[in-house]
Amino acid sequence: MGGQYPFFVSFRIDEATARLLATVAEAAGLKPNAWVRAQLLRLLGSKVRAPAVRRTAANAELLGEVLSELRAHGRNLNQLARLANGTGSLVSVAADIATMTAATEALMARVLDLLKIEEDA
Repeated sequence: MGGQYPFFVSFRIDEATARLLATVAEAAGLKPNAWVRAQLLRLLGSKVRAPAVRRTAANAELLGEVLSELRAHGRNLNQLARLANGTGSLVSVAADIATMTAATEALMARVLDLLKIEEDA
């Protein structure tokens, strides 16, 4: 038992710390024990490989919300395209397009952040 890593470490924490640990571990997409192990190995500069911290699973709900928002942007863009085609000019919708572009770029930055794999594990 223990295989390559025969040493077992355990310790006790208070309830407030346990709640905080559960929150940060969940945000990292890990169980609390795996998160603590990853942090300890990183802080000690250990060569032991810690589990990758993948936030994708933990942020699936947030990604769903962002993707819903992106779908709404797509619908708005289609409406602007219809308007521009109907008037024969993009001038009338230029400000709306600029606003949508900025909002879409902000959403894409959120998506990329939510999909990011932490490098400190």
